[in-house]
Amino acid sequence: MAYVGLICEGETDAIALKQFVNAYLAARGETEIRFKALQPNSDASSRPEGGWTRVLGWCRRHAGERLGKIFEIPGFEGDPILTHLLIHVDGDALDLVTGQSPPLSEKDSALTAMEMLPLHLKAALECDADLAKRLIFAIPVQSIEAWILASLVDEDLEFDVIDAKSEYRKRFDVGFRGSKREKFKKAAERAAEYAADRARRSPSYTHFVERELPKIAA
Repeated sequence: MAYVGLICEGETDAIALKQFVNAYLAARGETEIRFKALQPNSDASSRPEGGWTRVLGWCRRHAGERLGKIFEIPGFEGDPILTHLLIHVDGDALDLVTGQSPPLSEKDSALTAMEMLPLHLKAALECDADLAKRLIFAIPVQSIEAWILASLVDEDLEFDVIDAKSEYRKRFDVGFRGSKREKFKKAAERAAEYAADRARRSPSYTHFVERELPKIAA
């Protein structure tokens, strides 16, 4: 069974990613997976803090030998040992993390984010080639809302170029009852149901399912 540690920018990102991963595995007849929230920390007594700086900070604090121990020693007594880490950073953080800022309208901008961000995060973790096989990178461009929109809306939009957060709020945040977290979870659940057929309209989602998620089954 895969036991995956989640290092995400925010709680809602983790909610959506769990839905997408579960749907991907279920479509392949694989359902044995558990998640452990590491960043933001679900066990925190106060409201957990997020953002790309927190993700990068987590990577730096757990670099080198500490990273190796994550896959050797349970975090708490009785917990299984983690088999993988799923690390999420939105593609719009590319210029902040790497110091590069290609315009999102450029043809290869999404690919640049998907390739450059993992390189910088792996460098922060100081991981070798063997440990890198346990790292799954989720780099939505510009944000996880792009994957939700690609799964649910009928229009043929440039999902990795538009302001997906704003577009999501206009379509799914207005007129729906419940907290922001509850509404996001419902939208993510619906999106995951249709992701296999429709979300590939987002190049960053296609990269995720074709290049990153197969590491779980490897």
